[in-house]
Amino acid sequence: MEIVHPDHNYWFTPYTLLNVVRKYTSWHVRGMYFFNNISLLMIASKHPPQEAL
Repeated sequence: MEIVHPDHNYWFTPYTLLNVVRKYTSWHVRGMYFFNNISLLMIASKHPPQEAL
């Protein structure tokens, strides 16, 4: 949880990346992880997740 105004998109944080993807794309984010101790890895799809049978 971060306290950053949703219209501020120039912060380099996991919250900002997720906010930008949700606001400007139709991607469905599956997860976000720290990678290599300095990078963010986001797993996203253009298709919504399928429901389990």
